[in-house]
Amino acid sequence: DNTARIWNPSSGNQIAVIKHDDDIRGAIFSPNNRQIITASDDNTVRLWDAISGKLVATMQHDKAINVGAAFSSDSQYIITISEQIVRL
Repeated sequence: DNTARIWNPSSGNQIAVIKHDDDIRGAIFSPNNRQIITASDDNTVRLWDAISGKLVATMQHDKAINVGAAFSSDSQYIITISEQIVRL
């Protein structure tokens, strides 16, 4: 359904729904656990506040982000990885 969901594991309550316009291929918490990035086939990586689930920023690629994304160890930088699929 093109969503990722943030849950509180202690209570089982859903905190937020993260939405993209196409399949979400990956999600990862920052090392400081304050942010989440999601990578999608909609050619975007989105940065979210991990507590509120609010969208902080959208980063655009020319192709789908179907390989992944990651934070630097200090949570200051994000790397995004896109793969071009060649159809024969």
